[in-house]
Amino acid sequence: MIRFSLFFILFFVNTLSYCQADWKFNPKVGIGSTFLYNNPPNTSSTGKLGYEVDVLARYGNKLYGASGIEWSQTRTDLNGIGITGVVDIQSITIPLIIGYGLSEYEDLNPRIYGGASWAFIASINENIEGVEKNDFHDSVLGLRAGVGLDLMIFSIDLEYEHSASPLFKDYNSTTYGRVKFTLGIVLK
Repeated sequence: MIRFSLFFILFFVNTLSYCQADWKFNPKVGIGSTFLYNNPPNTSSTGKLGYEVDVLARYGNKLYGASGIEWSQTRTDLNGIGITGVVDIQSITIPLIIGYGLSEYEDLNPRIYGGASWAFIASINENIEGVEKNDFHDSVLGLRAGVGLDLMIFSIDLEYEHSASPLFKDYNSTTYGRVKFTLGIVLK
């Protein structure tokens, strides 16, 4: 896992060197739904709406790299033996993204992008019987892909993220998927 992370960071930095020197800052707010794959034994889950606040820095014009920090609260309804209720997870995520603008016009520019992210779990509501922060890994590696649109000074993004590492310590097959929609502004 560490080798993959180092390879991705080197690839990201190398790609940035080929981008044109153009910085853009992109603060965003959004909503998202998180759902689990391969639930722990005898449990079921349903994704609930959560929210997030992001600040990204983009470097480049047509081909660009982006990174920043994202704070999110994800929500999942867990039901099973000894567990019933909505689990709220607050996390801080650091994404590394490579994207491509599909238009020559900066005021109307559809984009596609993908990359990796590293999420650090900050807190979990522990008022649900059977769920504690110690049940979760402290950090989770994720892979993401998305589409976006820069419309004058506004940005609109739709993104899917899937964890590449397990979420729970005791259930190594449980991963998460998250769909999120964000609105932001692009500062040049």
